[in-house]
Amino acid sequence: MSKFRLEPTSSRMHQNYENQDIPHRNIPIMNKPIDKEEDNTFSTHMIPSPQYESVLQEKKNIPTHQPKAVLPKKKTNPTLSKPIIKTPVPNIKAQKVSITSFIRSNCVYVRDADDETTSRFNLTRTVVEKLSQNLSQIRNLPEEGTFLIVKLMEFKRCTIQEVKGENHIKVFLSDSGRQEFVQMSQLYEPGNRLEKLAETNFIKMLKLENVPEFYLNKKASEYIKYVLSDEVFLELENGSQPDEGRIFDVVKNEYINDVLFCYAQEEEPEMEEFEPEDKPFTYVPDEIFKIDSIPKKELPHETEVSLMIYNNSQLEKNYILSCVNIDDLGEIKEIIRDIDGYGSNNEDKTYKPEEDDLCISFYAKKKKWGRARFIEICEDDPNEAMVCFIDFGKNIRVPLKKIIKYPEAFCYIPNFLFTCRVFGLPQQPNEELIERLYELLPENVSVKAKSLSVVDKNFHLIEMDAVLKILAIEDLI
Repeated sequence: MSKFRLEPTSSRMHQNYENQDIPHRNIPIMNKPIDKEEDNTFSTHMIPSPQYESVLQEKKNIPTHQPKAVLPKKKTNPTLSKPIIKTPVPNIKAQKVSITSFIRSNCVYVRDADDETTSRFNLTRTVVEKLSQNLSQIRNLPEEGTFLIVKLMEFKRCTIQEVKGENHIKVFLSDSGRQEFVQMSQLYEPGNRLEKLAETNFIKMLKLENVPEFYLNKKASEYIKYVLSDEVFLELENGSQPDEGRIFDVVKNEYINDVLFCYAQEEEPEMEEFEPEDKPFTYVPDEIFKIDSIPKKELPHETEVSLMIYNNSQLEKNYILSCVNIDDLGEIKEIIRDIDGYGSNNEDKTYKPEEDDLCISFYAKKKKWGRARFIEICEDDPNEAMVCFIDFGKNIRVPLKKIIKYPEAFCYIPNFLFTCRVFGLPQQPNEELIERLYELLPENVSVKAKSLSVVDKNFHLIEMDAVLKILAIEDLI
């Protein structure tokens, strides 16, 4: 066990960045003057985002002599039911940052996004991934505050925060500030070389100025997901306090503080009242969901896309492939992480599944829990079953005790897996053609394809021009 220890709340997680004059991002911002209101309640330098026009219009229609009620402890104009979004021009020397995680609705971890820091950050991740390939798994339960390496989708630096057993270990990820629950089998000794990176820190905690803590409704959650994506370019302006600030979205031309403040004004969902104690308790079993209970992704029609081949084992049967759109891989990666965390903490929710049940099962090869479609009980062993892991595209034999119920909370996650039939091949394939197809269409390789028609939302007839040309040149079709 590594002797190197870090306190989970050490100063390295909360240290402030040094003030730096970082050049402004070279992204054009379209500014357009607009008519001034008499009270000039918002800046005339910028146009607010379209989704907030209704908020601005509300300001015009409410007379000042009829104040409306406001939520308690909200410092807002008493004449408004919702706040006006103010978007002053950001400081030209604002600090380029990336938000790495949300701790609460008004508290985030940020990382400098200037070229030099980004280069050092990427280099550190590469070094950790390379040096972690030959590390040894820990043998004993770690102590809180210990610096270790954790294997998620890739190897990451972490600090142990809480230990409740081999299958319930809470870690703090050094590069993002996220907290994850992992198993002991996912933790590795850092070794002498990686221990030197224990103190290397790229993130700091930041409170979003003027944003209260509030319930994250669906709209707010979707907005946070956007802010954490690679599509945004953010700039940090220091707030009135050392650990506070305002973050400006250069692409949407708005402060994320203002957007979240607006979402905070929306009413929280009403909580269901408890039944009276004297009413007899009636047990209602958890609902069982079928594979059709979740939405299905579709490929764009007549548009060439890049597909990742997950499974080619059915090429001999009508030229069938199991694929996902390569544009969805990032989202699939996050989903696999969430499902694995749920499965690790709910192994006791086993049940007797039926055909086409949507369930969660353990994929031993990848050492992860994943979404699966139940196929059947194995004839030669009633304690095992065949399932199809829909996020891995594999039909795998698993123990029945490693199949648990699918939670309703994950029913919004779509099925990304497509079953595709390659168009333009002869009805009666020969052995040489099939052998060549396996060479041209191996698993875990991306290929260009075009969806010609949809039999149902998850079964597509696709055309692969490059593959057909090669086969034609070789006189195989």
